[in-house]
Amino acid sequence: MGQITINKAKIKDNLFLTAEYSEVISAGTKSISEDFTAPVHDDLKRAFKKLTIHLLLLTGQVFSDTDETGLPATFDKDRTLHLYDPEGEFFFNEAGWNIIDNTYCSGFTIGGNGDSEGVTLIGRRTLGNGKILNLVSPFQKWEGDSYNYAWLGELSEIISECRGEVHLYLFDGKHQPDTQLSLFYEEPGNTELSEQDQMDIEMPLTDEMAANAEKLKKKRGRKPKTTEE
Repeated sequence: MGQITINKAKIKDNLFLTAEYSEVISAGTKSISEDFTAPVHDDLKRAFKKLTIHLLLLTGQVFSDTDETGLPATFDKDRTLHLYDPEGEFFFNEAGWNIIDNTYCSGFTIGGNGDSEGVTLIGRRTLGNGKILNLVSPFQKWEGDSYNYAWLGELSEIISECRGEVHLYLFDGKHQPDTQLSLFYEEPGNTELSEQDQMDIEMPLTDEMAANAEKLKKKRGRKPKTTEE
């Protein structure tokens, strides 16, 4: 396998993956775009979740500024301050968390080449009236962009993490277990088969056995006779 570059990825229905990647082969570069049906791993979902605040900032749903301490901060449209921790965690008040909880970054696209390379984020936000606002960020170059995005370094690191998780999904089989199998194995209570259930699986039911079983059901439905000791 030649060098693989993940160019685009999107989580569909919060479960499946659509991805576009390029592979260097002897004849040049081959581009591949596919939809995949294996459920995505929770690690991939968590990586995409980290893009949410950047989607909000780049689409103007929240606004960036600097507070009096010199630390980066964000403001929502009501001018409520949300500090940004240098260790890489965003801190919000209740209103800010509502915005985060109701926003979902579903994918990214890498475009351009060399010094012109950059990223576009896509997702959606559920508004207070229940309607969906689809979000697509403007293309943000890694270098030399007219807009000096304050947290470009953090965004670049998260995109690298997302690309890594997508690569593991595509080529190393890092998926969630099959949904139906998961439901079976996660069923609460005793999941061991009884001796009779095991026999039913191992020995197919014949027509004669089915008829006898039906007679037995009818007998069980009768009022039991009382016996005197």
